[in-house]
Order: sequence, then structure tokens, then C-alpha cells
Amino acid sequence: MRLLLISAFALLITSCKPSFSQDIKMTKEVKELVALGKDSLIQLALKSANHWSNSEKVSSNTFFKVAVKTNGEEVIVQFLNPPIMYVPLNTVFQGNIGVFLIRKSATSGEVENLSENQSTEKPNAVFYKETELAKQNKQFVIDALVKSGEFSDDGIKNFENLGEQMIIREKENYYYVTVDAKAYSYSCNVDKKSGKASNIITGHKASPPFKENNKKFIEIY
Repeated sequence: MRLLLISAFALLITSCKPSFSQDIKMTKEVKELVALGKDSLIQLALKSANHWSNSEKVSSNTFFKVAVKTNGEEVIVQFLNPPIMYVPLNTVFQGNIGVFLIRKSATSGEVENLSENQSTEKPNAVFYKETELAKQNKQFVIDALVKSGEFSDDGIKNFENLGEQMIIREKENYYYVTVDAKAYSYSCNVDKKSGKASNIITGHKASPPFKENNKKFIEIY
């Protein structure tokens, strides 16, 4: 029950966020890019996303979601993984990718789950995919967390809207769960057989100081 109030408060804040409008003051270069439309901007950004493809065929369908945002001075295309990821043992997935179209650069990371006694070479990162077994194991962990009262069913379903990320990493005898959210952090171990949660660690994040010149990115497509 400890995270129910936090999630509810975060949902209230998210539901009140402003939507894109002409009130955003955009530079000439940003206006020209935005006028191209979402599909064209995604195609431009995919050229950069292919840098991490390792010969995989990449399209917008490769990702859980593609979002286009601007703060009036920059346009960013985000290629996003699902809000709840399951990472099998000895697997490395490509993290979220952000492509900045004005300054022509891109950022990304990796979501890895290596054995503590890793003796072989680290595998190459691949784009996120779920096998049927992975889906079953992910659902087992979600059900266990809801049953134990660590999260509510509605809270889990709202992860995407809240901008929260849960990563479930498979270990030999348990699943290691981490949650990264704007207002809090969370981690625990879920036993593979019993589903019991243990080693629970929670933390609250302080709000960053307000900066007048820190322009927020607004999703426009």
C-alpha cells in the first residue's frame, strides 16, 4: 500500500499537464520541422536510430512508442521501450533512444542483466522483444506485486501515463525488480516459486529547483 498514494498523486499531476498549442514560442527552424508532420520527423530520426541496430531492420514498429516533443528551440524524437520490461538472464536490450533533430545528435543507453559469474563476452544489445515465456514470467511478477500490496492493479496500468519505468531482471532463484519514477524509486526481489517480495527498498525523490530558463519539452505528436 505504500506506493498507492504516491502513484495517485503523480497521476493527478500528469493529467493536468498542458497540451501542445500555439502558445509555445518556436524558432523558425523548429517551426519548419514541426510543419513536416510526425511521419516525416520519425523517418529523419530513424536514420540515427539505425546506428544502434546491429544489422536489425528498424522501423517505428520496432518500439513500444514513438513520441515527438519540442520546447520551442529543439525537436526530439523518442523511441521508447514499454513501461514494464522483462530482461532474461544474460541479456542486453537497447535502451530508449532520443534523437535531437536541431543539433543532429542522439542519446541512448542499455538495459543489461548479466550473470554475477559472467565468464563469456558480454552479448550485443538488441532491441526489446518478449517471448511467450518472458510474457508469462513478467505477468507472474506483476501479479505477485499486486497480491502483496506493493502496487495496485490500477497503478501498474498507469505506468505509461505516469512516465514510470519498471524493469524485471531474471536471476537464478528470484526476479530483481526496480522502478524508476519522478517522485520515488523502488526495488525488491520476487521469489520465483512463492512470489514473495523481499529486500524491499523505497525512496522519495526531491523535486528539482525551479529554473525560469528551463524550457519543458511538450509532446506534439
